[in-house]
Amino acid sequence: DLIWSVNVAEDAKTEHSGWGYCASPLISDNLLIIAAVGKLMAYDIETGNLIWEGNDYGDGYSSPHFYTSRDKTQILLMSAGGLVSVNPADGKELWKYEWEVDSRIVQPAFCENGDIIITHSSGESFKRLSLSENGVKEVWSTKSMRVNFNDMVIHKGHAYGYEGMKLVCVDLKD
Repeated sequence: DLIWSVNVAEDAKTEHSGWGYCASPLISDNLLIIAAVGKLMAYDIETGNLIWEGNDYGDGYSSPHFYTSRDKTQILLMSAGGLVSVNPADGKELWKYEWEVDSRIVQPAFCENGDIIITHSSGESFKRLSLSENGVKEVWSTKSMRVNFNDMVIHKGHAYGYEGMKLVCVDLKD
C-alpha cells in the first residue's frame, strides 16, 4: 500500500536539465534526503512532510553521501557549483569547495585518511581535497583521469575508473 508520495520537482521549484531526477535517496535517522538537481530536500520518512530544503547549487546528478570528519557526520553533494557539505539535521551549509563546471554525475570518493576525491569528465578532471579546521583545500589535481558516468573504485592507495573505454588508475599519493 502507498504510505505517502510527494512531487519533488514541485517542492524544490527546480527544473531538471534533460535527464530527470537521477540521484539515489539517502536515509538519515528519520529523514529521507533527495537531491533534486543540485538542491537537497529532506522529508520525514514516516509522513512525507518536508522538513528542510537546502540551497540550490545548480545542476547535478550526483547522489548525496555521508561523510564523517572529526566525529561530525555531514552530507556531501556534487553539483555545478562544486562540492558542498551540509548538516543532515537541518540542511545548513557547513562548507563548500567551489569548482564551476557542468554535468556533475560521479559521486565523491574517500581516501583511507578521510581525504575526498572528486572528478569531472573534462578539463582539470580529478582532485584530491583535504578537510581541516581551516576549511577544505586542494592537495593535488590531475588531468590523467576523467571518469564521467561510472563511479571510481578506491583500493590500496589507488583510484580505478573508466575514461571512455579505457580503464585508468591513479596513485592517490600524488
